[in-house]
Amino acid sequence: MNNIEQTVIDLQTKLAFQEDTLDQLNEVVSQQDLQIRKLEHKIASFYQEFKQLNQSMSGEVIDTKPPHY
Repeated sequence: MNNIEQTVIDLQTKLAFQEDTLDQLNEVVSQQDLQIRKLEHKIASFYQEFKQLNQSMSGEVIDTKPPHY
């Protein structure tokens, strides 16, 4: 086998590894995107609950010291 053939084989091998790495990274990015979307939905839900709770408690401001003081 001459030098050019070995160089082509080496490049093909590197390309195959790079393609595999790219596929793995793509899978990770897809999973992270899904996780981020779920977390954004949870944050929006928590924010809505917080707003509702805050509105329902707006007239109940208590400014007293706890019993241990």
